[in-house]
Amino acid sequence: MNDPKFKSLKEIDKILKSKEFKKQADLIEKQNKELLASTKIDRNKLNISFDI
Repeated sequence: MNDPKFKSLKEIDKILKSKEFKKQADLIEKQNKELLASTKIDRNKLNISFDI
């Protein structure tokens, strides 16, 4: 099969399975978790008042 689309899909598959890609993905996931943890808001500390 010499379809260019098929060849590029094989290349993408190779990249996705590579160790370097996995390492980057794990790093991003770790950073996302840290970011989420640091942005959690304690609802009790939030002072919201409504003037009616």
